[in-house]
Amino acid sequence: MYIRRVFYDPATGAALYIYTQQGDFEYTRPEVMAALIGYSDAACMEWTTPDFAIEAAFAETDADGKARRVNVSVDVSGDKPQLVFEYEAIEEASGDDPYEIIDILTKEAAADG
Repeated sequence: MYIRRVFYDPATGAALYIYTQQGDFEYTRPEVMAALIGYSDAACMEWTTPDFAIEAAFAETDADGKARRVNVSVDVSGDKPQLVFEYEAIEEASGDDPYEIIDILTKEAAADG
């Protein structure tokens, strides 16, 4: 079985909880899972089979293999909610400066809030 879910605020479209689950497990209805994770008022988008385009959009590397940060929200302005993806490049260490990775990780942590 396969499930990808995006729980989001139905008023603002802010993504609250996103996960993928694959394997041998019992299906849990989205509203039950939302209550279990503390988002009982959340709306949910769900896929029960992998969708190549969606999986590629969620990937932490782009088509060229470069690392990226994936930010997801949901456009709730229309009749049907739509995923919105925003990407940020992730700096890679050159390997010349042993402290460079600390600077990169510090920037990443600051970006995460």
